[in-house]
Amino acid sequence: IIGNSARCVYMATGGCGGGGYNTSLYNCIVSNNYARYRGAAVHNVTTSRELECCNCLIVDNRSGVTEAVGYDYGMILEGRSGNSRSANPPKFYNCTIVGNWTGKYAAIDDVELINCIVWGNTAPGGEFYNNGTVQKPDYCVVCDHTCQKDLTPGTDDQNLNCNPKLTADYRPGYPVKNKGLYYPWMDDEDDARSKDLAGGPRLLGTAPDLGCYEPPVPGLMLLLR
Repeated sequence: IIGNSARCVYMATGGCGGGGYNTSLYNCIVSNNYARYRGAAVHNVTTSRELECCNCLIVDNRSGVTEAVGYDYGMILEGRSGNSRSANPPKFYNCTIVGNWTGKYAAIDDVELINCIVWGNTAPGGEFYNNGTVQKPDYCVVCDHTCQKDLTPGTDDQNLNCNPKLTADYRPGYPVKNKGLYYPWMDDEDDARSKDLAGGPRLLGTAPDLGCYEPPVPGLMLLLR
């Protein structure tokens, strides 16, 4: 999902969801999308059905807002905020959210992040909007200096505060290997979520890696002649 835009001038009701709007995404690359307002990458605010994004790479999306008033959250990922806030927000499983940019306010609001990597996003208001009612993500690597208090290491939700050592193609390094939360669908070959973004098994070690890729564990190869 690349190179789309949402540009409605009336920002209170439009200009949202440059990449995805009220949809579930599986094994997708969401890149270089633009929204004049919220949800440059994904804007999932409907309460009519469950929404989730699994094994997605969300990179280089951009919100052009520099003058919006009245709202200050979710410029890259936006969930069910304000009056539509739900006890069951949109969920992001094993997503890598990296290198996104917004000119104003916070990048992510009211989505539940599970087994995710959040790294190097630029947002003057911080990566996460925190107004006292923000959903607390589980198993999410948060490594920027914009980390909020609910995402600090040592909490019950096993968040990490470390450099995920991403490669040039966004594959994770050793700090996030086997650090994820296990779900039964990871072992179900008939479930699309059981494959990582490259089509490999979602579970290779004792627990899933964080992010959209599950790199194989390096080993020693012996050739017998």
